[in-house]
Amino acid sequence: MLNLEKAGADFIVIPGNTVHHFIEEMREIVKIPILSIIDETKKEILAEKLSCVGILASKTTIDLGLYQNLPISTISPNSFQQIKINEVIETVMGAKHNFTHTNDLKSIISNYVEEGAQAVILGCTELPLAINQINTKIKLFNTIDILAHSTLKEAYN
Repeated sequence: MLNLEKAGADFIVIPGNTVHHFIEEMREIVKIPILSIIDETKKEILAEKLSCVGILASKTTIDLGLYQNLPISTISPNSFQQIKINEVIETVMGAKHNFTHTNDLKSIISNYVEEGAQAVILGCTELPLAINQINTKIKLFNTIDILAHSTLKEAYN
């Protein structure tokens, strides 16, 4: 990050969710802003004025509570759902995604809706690659897309 700052970067973007657990430490190292995929996603969610969102993310992101501290209700995966979500993430990373995994995600999203979720956070950058095949009526917050849009806004301000 210091090399980016020394090279003249105006700001830094980190396109991953879990690493944002360390964002405050990273911000102490550099003087330029670091856009947070977590903060930018939270802004989008709050702008929608929802009362409850479900979270699809890696076990580590869930365990760190990166999205659970919103001022609205959140639904996190149960242990069985978390195993399925991690399997999807691992298969996407290994380029082995299949429709069984798509159905697992559909089922989890359906459960979230039954529990009151009005939208779902795709809190892992691999999940949009698996979920783009799902036809769902619920709003999905694609964290990597949100960060990309925020990056463009920051770059052109």
